[in-house]
Amino acid sequence: MRIIDLCKLASLAHRKARAGSKHQTGTVRMMSGMFENACREIPMTSGIRRMVRRFGFQRGQRIAEKVKLRGLPLTVENLIENSDIPSDGYKVKAAYHGDELRIDVIECPYLDELEKLGALEYAPMYCEEIDMAIAEGYNPDINLRHEHAIPGCCCRMTYSGG
Repeated sequence: MRIIDLCKLASLAHRKARAGSKHQTGTVRMMSGMFENACREIPMTSGIRRMVRRFGFQRGQRIAEKVKLRGLPLTVENLIENSDIPSDGYKVKAAYHGDELRIDVIECPYLDELEKLGALEYAPMYCEEIDMAIAEGYNPDINLRHEHAIPGCCCRMTYSGG
C-alpha cells in the first residue's frame, strides 16, 4: 500500500490553485470533448439522446437535492441560481414575460468549444436534450421550451411552471 504524504498533497493543491485556471482543462472543454467523441464514435442514434437525457436528469436531481438541503422550494429561480454549470464565458439576457422566464443565451462557451472541435452540428441536440432533462430531473412541474436559430443569440430557453 502506498502512503500519501498529506503535506505534499496540500502543497500540490496550493501550487495548483496559485497557477490558476490557465493550465487546467475547464469543465466546458472537457464536456464538449467527451460529447464530440461520443457522437463521432457512436452513430447518431437515439442512444446518444438517451445518454444525454440520463446525464441531464441525474444532474437535475442533484441540483434539486442541493436546493432542498438549503430549505428552498424547487422553483425555476432556484434551479438557475444553484445550477452546476460554471457561469464563465456565458452571456445571457433574462426577463420575465408574464409567468414565463425567458433566457436568451448570447454567448455560449459550450457552443464555442464544439465549433473549435468541428462538431457544431451536434450542439442543438445536446443543448435541447440536456437542458430539458435537467429541468425534468429537478422538478417535473417545470416546463422548458428550447429554441435555436434566434436572431442575435445562440438559443432561447423559456421556463414556466414549477
